[in-house]
Amino acid sequence: MTGRIPPKLIYEDQTWSIGDLDWEQFHQLVPSSEQLGFETRMRSTADWDGRVDEFEVVEGKLMLAESEVHLVEGLEDWVPPGGSRVDQRSRAWGQVSDRNGSREEIVENNQVFFRFPGIQIMYTGWITAGRNLNFDYYFHGGYQRANRYENRIIMKFRRGRLVEGSVRLEQGASSDRFVDAQKRLASDLWDRIEGRGKDEPEVD
Repeated sequence: MTGRIPPKLIYEDQTWSIGDLDWEQFHQLVPSSEQLGFETRMRSTADWDGRVDEFEVVEGKLMLAESEVHLVEGLEDWVPPGGSRVDQRSRAWGQVSDRNGSREEIVENNQVFFRFPGIQIMYTGWITAGRNLNFDYYFHGGYQRANRYENRIIMKFRRGRLVEGSVRLEQGASSDRFVDAQKRLASDLWDRIEGRGKDEPEVD
């Protein structure tokens, strides 16, 4: 199991790693590679689907800004219709393995970024993203939860638009167990304040 490269969120020129949201809803709303017209392949266990998305809040709207992609053979020069493509080529020493064994040599790397204008993600719910991962709380599998970052931003969206006054900043990383306990306490307290029974549905 390997920690995955998280999708990014840009807000007011700062880039954050998305940690917590309604992933099931979010994945249904973000266009798939097939819907956008291309196909990717695994780059590493940290990027097994060959695509890392970057989102941006633009004029209060949650937009798909760009995707870093690892394309299948035959699409190396493909450009998304109505979009644009940026290639970033670099060379560095790397480990190469073949039937003759392993050796160090100069490896060429080409990062491909697709940019898509006008794709709004109609997500409803909270997004929590972080910066400066605290490796004391790092979990070697999946996306890192937001509480594992030293700096966090929390914001709420309704049908793809940022809810005014919902943005807040937090500092200090903590363990998953501590955060889960805090959420349970907060939920129980809210139920008592509202006088809501456990079987009654929660209202947003």
